[in-house]
Amino acid sequence: MKISSSVWTILGLLVTRIAPQPFCWGFVKVCINGCGPPWVCGGCFGLGSSWFISLWKRQTDANPPRPSREEVLAAVDTMDIYDKRKGLASLKVKKAWCESDAWVNSTIRNMTETLIDGLHLIDPVASYDSWREGPELWVLRQNATNVDVPPTYGTDCGGKPCKSGAEQCDPSPPQNKCDITTSCIQTPPFPGEHHCACRAGYKADAANGDTSVHYRLPFIGQEYRVFVKPGVACNTLCNEWWLGPNSCNEVTLNITTSSTSSVIAEVWMPVDWAEKGKRFIMGGNGGLGGCIGFTEPTWLNKLGFATVVHNNGHWGNIGVPFFNRPEVVKDFVYRALLVATKVGKKAVTQFYGEPIKTSYYSGCSTGGRQGLTAAQEFPEEYDGIIAGKPGSASFLTPEQWAFVHDLILQQCDEIDGVKDRVIEDPRKCNPRPEAILCDPLQHQTWEKNKCLTVAQVEAVGKIYQPFYGNEGKLIYPRFNPGGEILGAATGFSGNPSRTFLDWYRYVVFNNASWNPDTEFTLNAIDIAYKSDQFGYSTWKDLTKLKAAGTKLLVFHGLADGQISSENSYRYYEYVSRNMSLPSTRLDEFYRFFPIPGMEHCQGGDGVTYLGGIADGVDPRKVNQTDNIMNTMIRWVEEGKAPERLTGRKVTADNKINGKSSRDEVHNSSRASHPKPMFPPNSLQPDAKSPNAAQNHFDSMRVQAAFAFVLLLASSALATSGTVSHGTTHGRKTCTVHAYKKEKNKPLKDDVPNILKAFKDCGDGGIIRFPEGENYWIAQRLNPVMNNVQIDWYGTFTLSDDLAYWRANSYRIAFQNHRAGFVITGDNIIIDGFGIGGIDGNGNAWYNAEHGSTQEGRPMPFVFWNVSQVTVSNFFVRQSPLWAINIMNGTDMYFTNITSNSTAYSAPYGTNWVQNTDGFNTMDARNIYLKGFTYQGGDDCVAIKPHSYNIYVSDVLCHGGNGIAIGSLGQYLEDSSVENVWIDNVRIVRYNEDMHNSAYIKTWIGVQAPQSGYESENQPRGGGWGYVRNILFSNFDVQGADSGPALTQDNGNNGSYGGTSKMLVSNVVWANFTGTITHGKRRASVSCSKVNPCYNIAFEGLDLVDATNGDVPGEACSNIASHGVRGLSSSACNA
Repeated sequence: MKISSSVWTILGLLVTRIAPQPFCWGFVKVCINGCGPPWVCGGCFGLGSSWFISLWKRQTDANPPRPSREEVLAAVDTMDIYDKRKGLASLKVKKAWCESDAWVNSTIRNMTETLIDGLHLIDPVASYDSWREGPELWVLRQNATNVDVPPTYGTDCGGKPCKSGAEQCDPSPPQNKCDITTSCIQTPPFPGEHHCACRAGYKADAANGDTSVHYRLPFIGQEYRVFVKPGVACNTLCNEWWLGPNSCNEVTLNITTSSTSSVIAEVWMPVDWAEKGKRFIMGGNGGLGGCIGFTEPTWLNKLGFATVVHNNGHWGNIGVPFFNRPEVVKDFVYRALLVATKVGKKAVTQFYGEPIKTSYYSGCSTGGRQGLTAAQEFPEEYDGIIAGKPGSASFLTPEQWAFVHDLILQQCDEIDGVKDRVIEDPRKCNPRPEAILCDPLQHQTWEKNKCLTVAQVEAVGKIYQPFYGNEGKLIYPRFNPGGEILGAATGFSGNPSRTFLDWYRYVVFNNASWNPDTEFTLNAIDIAYKSDQFGYSTWKDLTKLKAAGTKLLVFHGLADGQISSENSYRYYEYVSRNMSLPSTRLDEFYRFFPIPGMEHCQGGDGVTYLGGIADGVDPRKVNQTDNIMNTMIRWVEEGKAPERLTGRKVTADNKINGKSSRDEVHNSSRASHPKPMFPPNSLQPDAKSPNAAQNHFDSMRVQAAFAFVLLLASSALATSGTVSHGTTHGRKTCTVHAYKKEKNKPLKDDVPNILKAFKDCGDGGIIRFPEGENYWIAQRLNPVMNNVQIDWYGTFTLSDDLAYWRANSYRIAFQNHRAGFVITGDNIIIDGFGIGGIDGNGNAWYNAEHGSTQEGRPMPFVFWNVSQVTVSNFFVRQSPLWAINIMNGTDMYFTNITSNSTAYSAPYGTNWVQNTDGFNTMDARNIYLKGFTYQGGDDCVAIKPHSYNIYVSDVLCHGGNGIAIGSLGQYLEDSSVENVWIDNVRIVRYNEDMHNSAYIKTWIGVQAPQSGYESENQPRGGGWGYVRNILFSNFDVQGADSGPALTQDNGNNGSYGGTSKMLVSNVVWANFTGTITHGKRRASVSCSKVNPCYNIAFEGLDLVDATNGDVPGEACSNIASHGVRGLSSSACNA
């Protein structure tokens, strides 16, 4: 929307005043004309394993003969080869049928003659159980043998009943081949439903296109099982072949890794391997990883890859095989992947008689973890690695979680400006489940009113908060909003997952009777972390990967309800820090793509299909050129690094070409970490798309915010509660290590060590607070520093000793407030890297005061007497009072800041609201804030007295009271504010006290009696000064009580209205869109009778009533002649 020339006249005054030298911001950019803030511008695979190979081929005939056991055994050829390293091994060749007999027979002959040096054949039928029974692999549209399961919670497991719906069958061979008929169902049918299960290789069709037949999937992405309505016969569903035809040969490998462990792998080798580039790929696993899947090798064979998949060293997606078998655990953690890769490569080379040209890995979930393990430990095995979603009391029903999901979409879907049921950047979304809290006074219930209990609301809130353990250690980051549908079936259910239960039971504690209900404690988590079986953790850097020249591409769905996408962000930052590499250097070998709307590896409301491992789609419908696999090939083989990924929407019936709500291109710029609050939004149809129904999107590839510095050159292993010293590029460096919590002892105060670090390195040095460290702040502190860099990865947590803070925190004269942590000095750079910040422990205050304002609450992050300060990628949470307050500061630059102060124990508004401001300025000049997310109960941003040249942009305010200029004139002094521009703000209502969106407030012009601790029970008001050259622009208002407002009666006791001595002029509210509360005003101007305001302009005011869409009214009083422009009310045009 354009701004009229009359308004630009007023803006011209602001342009000339907002950019005085040397702080030359200009109106659009931080730096103009080369000027800006001075600190900104100015022979064997070496495993000694014995193994056997079995080979057979399958044909594409629609009615092939089924080979009998005798025919298979009669086709076995044997040969003698001596194993120089480990003695005897075995080989068998299962001769079968293929469409190219001559080629296959010659290959078999070649393989039996020139297999792998060092093998001796014995017992050709020793492992006949590896032969897979069932229908031929490549037949289309042939009815399978189906299973109609009774409507009970779980099926019968080989004659042994399931103990619970989460149990699975004994995985011991030969019974287990991950066949649906031998596993219990994790999700029970709804009343009246029954369960159909297709034989391996078939999928459950969408009732032959009959959409009236209700069906749903017990497991996401496993379309060969389905729940259906009564009367639907299973044999009408399992009639579409899941994989499709292919021309390949399959080798089964049994790799013995120890006397008690072995790995089963399959190598699928396509006929056209040489013609399609001589490529090798290893596929990853999922869950506890004991299954060999069909989808991956089928799809990858179509691309010409020789493909290896394996069972990760055990059968079944359960942890029972780990019990008292450490070698099996070792296989699961890393060895199975390594040996299957090495042996698989050797088999491929011998099979084709030609060397492999390039090698790849692709996996998701557990396969993503395996990919990171490969990237860290043996990257030389691959040229390119794709790692998707790497993983490291049932309080709501699935129906309730679906309701919560819709609520969150209402609250956060349009943060990016587009309503498409996809939360583009969940990191900006802070859900407020209190919106559907049942009112006990009205006897509301879920059944009658579709609302949640207090306990349920609290439980939902905790899902979206980080989980901390002993000593404040971060155990797991929050789950991102948007993943509720998948999460309802997995981690959000309130019950322990089978993967978690088995890992703790059979690996961590090696105790089959370990009970999570009574034994899962923070101490148990500590034990799991310390055990780290065979390096199960993937938190290592990528030095080996970089040296090997291997490429790593990581993706993660932002609606993943199983593995938090926050971990992928954290790992990217971790690698950046530990390798001392900025994004431009990481880009050479490591790129991370967050995928909006995608669930776990696939599915979700957004783009769900990338064309890689674990997509679970029919490979006959795959785009053969524009997919993640070919993206990696182009990076490795052609040097074309990916700037974006192309994905498509998959419909419920597995159709890729179905129209979706995201047939569009997202051309936002590459993001830093944390991502800018509002990157340029240019969602538009993709005119270049070869398929109108194909969804493309820019992945918003993440860049690290890590400052390019070397790590400590001489640092020893840190101990608890110390300060270690070193140098970085010649600068003194102090690393502070927090005290570790001791059992049954109070936390130790970390302030003495923190002050020591500031004393030793606070003048020209570097101070580091490492990630995962939680510093207990039990006393006030005011470090003074100069020319210092603070790498703030850890968390400062203010103590919950309320009596201490009330008696000892620093007093602030303004409104009788207090401060706990105050920074003083010049040339200060603070970076939280998206994970560091301050926890004010505010809930201790909220719970104690129960909404009654009391004296003594400390502000946790205050700047006093500072200049040339940069703060970036930083959080302040649970602030007792104002979160960030600038007092007497100049030339300060803030980017990507988060402030969240919300009560845990009660719905918003009933326990605490007032005075949890987000970002405040007073006695401040040349302040720049860009990228601020706020959630709390008071002013989102407040510009207070003596603030000049303030620029604020890209702000998201969840709840609170909007953006404020004021209060001004509370004391007998000059309270002027000048040259302020607030731009690009989204105001979203989450509590009943959101009275304003963007407003100016000044006090009455005389001292009037006041009560309360803020006024110290003294008369207040009577201040003077001016408020001029103020611009509020581009606001999206969703549900505030009112639009733009100016009121000069703050503090009026009823008889002092219109007396303010503050003169307000040259104020513009431009481009306000959205909704306000029913019956409220879209704009109001209430000036002082003593000093009528003038040059007040409104432009592009498009606010409507949230209830009926009507245009709300306006109100004006005490304005100068022609003092207001842009409003329609007669009272505003006098």
